[in-house]
Amino acid sequence: YTQEDFWGVTAFFNGIKPKARQTFDGFGVKLMMEPPAGAMMIPDSKTEVKARFLDGRAPDPAQPPLKALADYLVDHKQFPRAIVNRLWAHFMGRGFVEPLDKFSEKSRPAHPELLDALCAELARNGTRLRPLMKTILTSRAYQLPAVGLGEVTENYVFRGPAVRRLTAEQFEDAIYSVTGQTHAKLDGKLNRQTALTTRPD
Repeated sequence: YTQEDFWGVTAFFNGIKPKARQTFDGFGVKLMMEPPAGAMMIPDSKTEVKARFLDGRAPDPAQPPLKALADYLVDHKQFPRAIVNRLWAHFMGRGFVEPLDKFSEKSRPAHPELLDALCAELARNGTRLRPLMKTILTSRAYQLPAVGLGEVTENYVFRGPAVRRLTAEQFEDAIYSVTGQTHAKLDGKLNRQTALTTRPD
């Protein structure tokens, strides 16, 4: 693909303007309300590119541009494999194909039969992610003890989910579980001294 091909995909989003909205929890959410322009100038150049798919086709002018792009992505033959690969990596610590952004038709995935089975599961459920996540999270593979990946070679064999650091949210929950202290507000700051010295009764 060329730079113009990538800017052609970017043009689908050109001209979209955010609009703030107050939600039930008091936080503002930015929604894309304005229709995209459908074309854009490549930065630092005088070249204008119109919205087009990576295969060079232009979207149907009768269809909303973002809807057309979404349909193109979902219908692409690599879409289910890339989605399954990313979800598996999210929960297991490593994808069938690594690195995740190098997924292509030439990729040689670890455990290709399992990848194909999960892709079929995704297709059976109309590309809905929640059923696929349930399948992964209730699988025997996910229940295996966590293991260290060590130095991963090309002949990677899955032995269990990878040992990983806690996320910031998980770490905060762990501190609350131990100390009984929590934020007064969702965006409040944790009192580190309290967290270190306070213990539950």
